[in-house]
Amino acid sequence: MTELKQRSNLWRRLRIGDITASRFGDVLTTPLAKGVFAVDGERGGWRVVANGEIIIGDYTRKADADEKRAELAAEWRKTHWSQTAESYLDEKLSEWINGQPADVWKADAVEWGTANEPYAFEAALPVIQERFGQSLSTPVDECAYIHHATEPYIGCSPDGIIGDDGLLELKCPYSGAKWIRAKRAFDRGEWTVPAENLAQVQGSLWVADRSWYAFCYFDPRVRASGLDPLLMIKVERDDDYINNVLAPRICAFRDYLVTTYHAMIGGKAPF
Repeated sequence: MTELKQRSNLWRRLRIGDITASRFGDVLTTPLAKGVFAVDGERGGWRVVANGEIIIGDYTRKADADEKRAELAAEWRKTHWSQTAESYLDEKLSEWINGQPADVWKADAVEWGTANEPYAFEAALPVIQERFGQSLSTPVDECAYIHHATEPYIGCSPDGIIGDDGLLELKCPYSGAKWIRAKRAFDRGEWTVPAENLAQVQGSLWVADRSWYAFCYFDPRVRASGLDPLLMIKVERDDDYINNVLAPRICAFRDYLVTTYHAMIGGKAPF
């Protein structure tokens, strides 16, 4: 673990070339097989077509051809990447080749989150100490970056380290409706990690080799209405998801990054 200020120039340079947990979700997006495999024909003569060429036929039932098309598409997705993942690959390649961080663009939502994270951290600290203090040997500490111990070019930047086994993630939604939606689910005891953050949360637990996450939403604007701006849930490590879904795909993407770099430049990776 490297202790530097997050989003500082040194922190950005430390992450250059790494596939980071905040982008694991981009890597895991499903590549679209639409247009690659299709079923055509007519009653009693259905065929599975790939890129316009017949690869399997003739099926007497269209349902059988559809089932085979789905099976082939599922296999195809294991060795192909979505456009979102390919765009992220281009970012990483540019970092490896140019030696400069690629994530310099900031949208309003990112700026909002960056500006409010210190306040979210302050709000989370006493809650974590109250809820988990009995089982912690140390208080929450800020950290900058963690490299995976055995998998090169993979890392994460949690917002805090909790004791010996926990991590902290702070999200400051730009959309007020997003926080309200979460608050309503939280009050019903139904709030869980949003789908868009699942890969980041479980991926960080994998990278840092930790067991649980304190996942938070923070919106200071709701204080004016007398509401507590901090929502927090404890998320346990899901080894089934990590071992069978996330880690194999992230490592495969890392290998794809390395081989693509070698094809372009040759020689060893620069980091």
